[in-house]
Order: sequence, then structure tokens, then C-alpha cells
Amino acid sequence: PKDFRFLERKGEQLAKRSGDVNGIDFLIDGCEDCHIIILDHVAQIFIDYCKRCTIVIGAVASSAFIRNCENCRIKVICGQLRTRDCVDCDLLVQVPGQPIIESSKGMRFGPVLTAYPDCEKHLEEAGLRKRFESDSGRCQWTKIYDFSPSNPPGGNHWSALSRAEAREVAVVLAQPDEVPLLLPRDPFLEGEEEEAGGEVKAKCMEDAAGSSASSVSIEEASSCSLADG
Repeated sequence: PKDFRFLERKGEQLAKRSGDVNGIDFLIDGCEDCHIIILDHVAQIFIDYCKRCTIVIGAVASSAFIRNCENCRIKVICGQLRTRDCVDCDLLVQVPGQPIIESSKGMRFGPVLTAYPDCEKHLEEAGLRKRFESDSGRCQWTKIYDFSPSNPPGGNHWSALSRAEAREVAVVLAQPDEVPLLLPRDPFLEGEEEEAGGEVKAKCMEDAAGSSASSVSIEEASSCSLADG
């Protein structure tokens, strides 16, 4: 149905809000230079053949498929993440277990640190909250499963974003009035869990309060809040 797809759009701002999708599959195909937000719960999401787009997806109950995309920045919370034949994309992800890549290169991964205000409700409606809270629900965004480690040849298939790099991507993808997303995930590789959790959380909340409530400060606070989990 046309209400559940964005096809071959160029240079547009496209949006679906809470209740617009309501658990139906959604397709984004052939879009270029677009800013796309779907702030609702979705059954599955298919993102194919997109170039230079920024894309924010709410709670995806099952799989998010990202295929044949180039130079995109994507933020998604989903039950499973699979990319194939993608090049030079930045992804902020929250997924139970490991994200999966195949035949892709130059992929950079970071965690989802903040989310739009209705996200918590959509996590419940998509059945994701229980999955994230299970023993296998931790998002292993620093341990990507490469389904084709020798394809393409030459390596450089994926890397983990530093906290500073993740914040830069998060600012581009931020929505109004975002709140910290407190779900289990891998820490940043620079070792955010080295200090006692309470001390880290307190320090980051102070940093957030003292920086005029910018998107960057909120994301840093949420990152550190997870360190004691």
C-alpha cells in the first residue's frame, strides 16, 4: 500500500508519526538525499538502494533489512539487523545480540543513546522491551557478525564508532525532546565502564545539565547511564 512506502524520492523530508504505521511492514526504496523519519512501531522495515539519506526508524518488531545503500546515516531499534551490499554507512543500532552484515564495506556502528518521547510505548507495542531485558538481549554493537568475511576482499568491512563519533552521528539524527534510551548494550571501546557506575552516571548528568541541554550532552548522559547496567 502506498501509505507504507517511500519510493524514489529525491531531496525531500519524509515522515510517519505515531499511529501512521501501527505495526505494518514499511518499505524505503530508491531514495536519495532525503531526511526520513518513521517514529512508530513497525513489523519489518526494508531500506533498499538509498543514497546519502538520513533515516530514523522507531521500534521494529522483527527485522530491519538494509540493502544496496550508500553513504547513509541510519538510526534503528529492531529485533534483528541485517545489511547486505552496503557501502560507507553509519548506523546507530539497538538490537538484541549481534547486528549482521553481508557483502558490505566501510560500515560504522554505534549505539542508540537517545530516542523520541513515544519510543518507550512503541517498544512495548512491538514486543521488544522483553527481548532487550532477557539474558540474550544485550546489544552487541561492537561485535558485528560478518556473514561474508572475505567479500568484498581487502577487509575494512566494519568498525565501531568512538563515543565522540557516535555523538556526531546522533546529532544529525536527533529528534525534538529526545530522552535517554536505557537498554543493555556494549560499552564504548574506550572503556566507559572502568569507573563505578554511580560515579560515571553522576558525572555525565552534571555535564548534561551544564551544557544548555544540547543533543550532544543528552546523548553523553544516556551513554554513561548505561554503564552501571
